[in-house]
Amino acid sequence: ILDVNPTLTVADATQAALKLVAATHQITRNKLETTEATLQIYDSRLLNPDGVAPRLVWNLTVFNLDNGINEVVLVDAQTGAIALHYNQMDVITLPSDRVFAMAETELSHEVMGSPQISIYDLKHASPHPSSPTGWPGSFVCNQTNKTACDGVGGDTANAVNAYRNAADAYKFMQNYLKIDSFDNAGVLQKGSIRYGNSYKKNFWVTTIHTTAYGDGYAGADDMAGHAIGFGLLEFSGATALILAHQPGAIAESLSDMWGEFIDQTNSRGTDTPDVKWLIGEDWPDGPQRSMSNPSAAPYNDPDKMTSPNYYLGNDNNIAIYANAGINNKAVFLMTDGGTFNGKTVKGLGIAKVARIYYEVENNLLAPASTYFDLYYAIKQACYNLLSTTQANILAQDCDQVRLALDAVQMNLTKSTALYPVAQFCPTGKSKGVPVFADSFESGTSNWLISNPTSPSDLWTVFPNDSTQGGFHLGASEAANAGKTVAETANAITIPGGYNVYLFFEHFFNFQTANSVYRDGGVLYYSDDNGDTWKNASGLPTAGQKYNGAIGTGHSNPIEGQQAFVGSTVSVNDTFNYVASSYNLTSLVGKQVKFRWILASDDADGGSALGWHIDNVLVYPCVSVPAAPSLFSPANNALQTNFRPTLDWSDAAPDVYRYAVQVANDSAFTSIAYQAVVGASKLTLTKSLAANKKYYWRVRAYNVANDANGWSASRYFRTSLAAPTLLSPISGTAGSLRPLFDWKDVSSAKGYAIQVSTSSTFASLFINATIATATSKYTPTKNLVSGTTYFWRVRTTGTNGPSAWSAVKSFQAP
Repeated sequence: ILDVNPTLTVADATQAALKLVAATHQITRNKLETTEATLQIYDSRLLNPDGVAPRLVWNLTVFNLDNGINEVVLVDAQTGAIALHYNQMDVITLPSDRVFAMAETELSHEVMGSPQISIYDLKHASPHPSSPTGWPGSFVCNQTNKTACDGVGGDTANAVNAYRNAADAYKFMQNYLKIDSFDNAGVLQKGSIRYGNSYKKNFWVTTIHTTAYGDGYAGADDMAGHAIGFGLLEFSGATALILAHQPGAIAESLSDMWGEFIDQTNSRGTDTPDVKWLIGEDWPDGPQRSMSNPSAAPYNDPDKMTSPNYYLGNDNNIAIYANAGINNKAVFLMTDGGTFNGKTVKGLGIAKVARIYYEVENNLLAPASTYFDLYYAIKQACYNLLSTTQANILAQDCDQVRLALDAVQMNLTKSTALYPVAQFCPTGKSKGVPVFADSFESGTSNWLISNPTSPSDLWTVFPNDSTQGGFHLGASEAANAGKTVAETANAITIPGGYNVYLFFEHFFNFQTANSVYRDGGVLYYSDDNGDTWKNASGLPTAGQKYNGAIGTGHSNPIEGQQAFVGSTVSVNDTFNYVASSYNLTSLVGKQVKFRWILASDDADGGSALGWHIDNVLVYPCVSVPAAPSLFSPANNALQTNFRPTLDWSDAAPDVYRYAVQVANDSAFTSIAYQAVVGASKLTLTKSLAANKKYYWRVRAYNVANDANGWSASRYFRTSLAAPTLLSPISGTAGSLRPLFDWKDVSSAKGYAIQVSTSSTFASLFINATIATATSKYTPTKNLVSGTTYFWRVRTTGTNGPSAWSAVKSFQAP
C-alpha cells in the first residue's frame, strides 16, 4: 500500500529540483524560479516500461524562460530522488482564467473559411504562463490589417515571417488535411514575436494557439512549422503526449514531420535536395536534425530501434529529440521512398503520408503511447483510410507503410536483453480474435482470488499501472508462507484447427536473500475443471521464461521448483514489464483453467513489489490467406452494365476481408475504383466510364490485416454508351413514318433500332441496323394508325453492342 504521507519537506524538494536543473542547464540557482510544489502520485510505467511501482512525488516547475528553461521536476517525497524531469519549453499552457480573459478579443477575428491570423510583439518580455498579463503581446497585424506584416515598407522580418508561417500552416491544413485550421472550425492562430532577451527557439502556447518566437527565429519555416505542429497535437486524441521518454520522442517527431511538410509545400526557404529533409536548414543556429539520415554526423540520432545511437538514459532533454529519429526515418521512407535496413520502400508522397499521420494523431494515439503503439497505430490508420476517396489511399500504399515501419524496427524493443519479447505468433502467422482477453478494466469478474494461508494477502486490481487500458492485476509478497492465487473463474475452450497461445505481460520483484530466491511466481493449468493442476513449464514457452529455482528450507510451498524469481531488472536498476507466451496447441478441444500463483516463504518480503500482470490473452494464430482466383467477369468480357459484379473464390485459410481494385492500367498505378468487403463478391457502387478496358484484382486479408500477394489480374471491357432517345418520346407522332432521333454516342460506328407494339419487344415491327454513325432513322414502311409503339436503340462498333437505351413510347397518328 502506497504511503501518501511525505517524509521530504517542500523546501527540501525544491532545493533538490533547483540543484538538478542548475546542473542540467549550467546555470546558477539564483537565476531560477520555481512554482509551488504539489503532492501527486506518479506511475512511471505510463511513460516508460520500467516496472517501477507508483510513488508519492512533489511536482514543481523550475524556470528561467529567458534561457529556455521550463523544467518539470518530480521529486520522490519519501527518498528525495528525482523521479522524472523534462523541459516543456516546446509547448506550454496558459492558465484557464487567462484564456477566458482573452476570448473576447479573439471572437472579433473569427470568419469561417479563411485563415484567421493575428501577430503580436512581446518586445523582449518573457511572461510565464502563470502570469495574468503579458500574453500574447502588443498587436502588430491580422488577416484584415496586414500593413505591418505584408513585407512592404519598414515591416520587421520577425512580423513578416511570423505571419507567413501561420498562413503557410493554414494552407497546408486546408490543402493536405482538408481541415479549417487546427480544430476544423477556423480557430484563430496567433504568433508572438521577440520573446525574451536572448531566447533562441520557438515554442507553442496551448489554449491561446500561439507560436512564440525568439528575436530573429521566425525565419526558418520548418522550425516554425515544428512549433505549430504542436497545435495539431493540441486538438488531437494525443493532446497530452508528455515530453518525456518515447511519448515525448513521438511528439517531437510528429512536429518535425508537420514542420517539414509545411516547409516542402510552401515554396519558401531553402529546399534543395541536400537540405530538403534537414530540420532547421534556415535556422540561425544551423540544422538540428536529419529526417532522411538521422544517424549522420553531427546529429548521431537513431534511425532504427536497435541502433547503437538509441538513447537509453534518463535525460529527457536529450531523449525526446534523439529518439525522434526512429519515426523521422519512417516518415522519410514513406514519403520519398528508398532502401534501408534490407527494405525497399516506394514513396507515397506528402499528401498520403500526411493523411495517414493525421488519422493516427486524431484517433489512434493516447497520451502515453510508445513506439510499439505507434507501429500498430500507423498500420491501422492506413487501413482505416482505404475506403475514403478523399485520402486516395490504396491497398498497395499500406504495404509500403508497413515496409517503412519494419525498416526502422518500430515494433521491436530497444534492448531484447532488458526487455524480453514474446512474439504473438510464429513467423508467417497472425494473432487471431482472442477467445479470452482481460486487461482488468472490469475488475476481477473473470477471476477467482484466494489465499488460504493469509486471506488478507490477495491479488488486487491496481489503477493506471497498465500496459493495456487503465488497470492491471498485482499481488504483493505475503508475510507468511503460502500461495496467493489468481485463477480464471471459467474454463476456456481451446479452439481446434489452429496453434493457440496464452500471452500475458508482467513484471516481478521477488525477495532474494544471500543469492537465494525466497519467493517467486508460477503458472499452472488444469484441463479437468481443477481436479488436477500442472505446471505450465511443460508447455512450449517464449519470451520471459522461468529464470531460477525457489530455495529450500524456508517453508515456501513450491520450494525447489523452477519459477519466475528475482526481478525484471531494467536500466538504472528499475523494474520492467516483460511478456511471456505458452503454446496451448496440445490442449486443443479441452476446457482449460489457469492459475497465477505467487508463492511466499515464512519471511516478510519487505519492500519487494511482488508480481503484477496485465493483458492476458488466449488466441489462435491464424494463417495468412492465399491469393483468390477470379471467376467473373471472364477475361476480355464485354460489360454493358457500368457497375459490374465482380466474383472470386473464397480465399483460404482464415480470410477476414478482401481488398478489390479496378484500374485503368495493368500496373494498377491508376485506380478507378477500390473497396474493402467481407464477402467474395462485389457489385460496384459507382459507374465506370464507357468504352474502356479495365483491369481488376483481389487480395485476401486475415483479421490482423496481413495478406499474401494479389490475385492474378484480369481485364474486362465496358461497352459503348447506350443512346439517349430524343423523339418521339411521348404523345402522338406527326407522321406514320416519323423521324426517330437520338443523341450521338462517342466512338459509335452504327446503331440498331427496334420498334414494337409490345413493351417487352416480344414481336418487332421494325428491327433495323444502321451501318453508319448517323443517329437518325426514318422507317421504310408506314406505322399502323392509332397504335401505341415502343422503341429503343443501342450502339454498335468496337466494344459494342451497348446496352439498350431506355424504352420510350408514342402513338401513331
